[in-house]
Amino acid sequence: MMNKRGELNIWMIAGAILAIVLVTNPGLIGFQKAGAAEVPVVPVDTQQTADAVEFCSDSSITMTVGPTKQKWSPATSTATVQHRWLKNGVDQGLVTEANTKSVAWKDRIEVIYAANSTAYYASKPATITAPCAAFSTSEHDGNFNELYANGTLATWNVFNTDATVNSQTSNETINSGESKTFKVSIFGDSEKGVSPYGKLHLVLEENVTAFDEGQAIMTGSSSGTNPSGTLYKLANVASSLKTFDFDGGPKGDVRQYNLETFLTVKAKSGVNPNAAATGAETLLLTALADDWCQSSDDANLVRLAVEDEDGNGRVGGTVAGDTCGANHLRQVKTIYYN
Repeated sequence: MMNKRGELNIWMIAGAILAIVLVTNPGLIGFQKAGAAEVPVVPVDTQQTADAVEFCSDSSITMTVGPTKQKWSPATSTATVQHRWLKNGVDQGLVTEANTKSVAWKDRIEVIYAANSTAYYASKPATITAPCAAFSTSEHDGNFNELYANGTLATWNVFNTDATVNSQTSNETINSGESKTFKVSIFGDSEKGVSPYGKLHLVLEENVTAFDEGQAIMTGSSSGTNPSGTLYKLANVASSLKTFDFDGGPKGDVRQYNLETFLTVKAKSGVNPNAAATGAETLLLTALADDWCQSSDDANLVRLAVEDEDGNGRVGGTVAGDTCGANHLRQVKTIYYN
């Protein structure tokens, strides 16, 4: 059995150890040695977000639209560009940047930037859950507030099998049962989007009395059906449509869209397709770009689609009556042969 003297020695040793620990670690009890450097205090982020709080005392939260900017040209003013916004799936109409709206905590906000613009492609809808604090949409939209300028196919050439540019005076000879391959080269406007959020569709219209539609192919594409359901009336009632889809762009830091592909068509056996010599349009390529829009043909739903004609025919190579993505990319190229 330990006597009182032994117990005293144990407590003296424990006290000495505690003194050493406190001197070398002064922060344990809130003081520190004289002259010691202060330990920096790391602040705790107390910003309230929709997911970080269980109760929000603010019954009305101010949402500011934008700001927006033109891709590659941030100094260009976009103050008058109109954007569509939806709250909890209900269309709230059009607004411009810097407009403020009252929303509630955890409201589901969708913003389609440039939705009513012909100068820019409409953005993919940016989905935002309203936080428990005033906010701007550009803080939460994943850079969809960068607007891509609406472009054209600045250079679009179709080359014959002898590498000359296809034209009415320099056309391709296609005989009965013969396959011919055309090189298609496309360049978009510099620093302008062609179809940054969706696809570029090349739609082939060919006279099925002269050509075998099953043999029409385009390299590097995924073949699809008519992307909008009613692209346009056929130029010739004997024609058919076949759609070839390509990735859109330019994207990221790429400033110019370009595409090179090869189109192969085959004449039907026993048919000598020379109708082009009479001026009939029997081989046509139409370039169409996807755009986010509110379609008047589809219960006003916001969707990714190409512009349509509502049954209107082609007029001098142009179209009329478009209601979805109006005035965006739609160009027609005739391929001449004899």
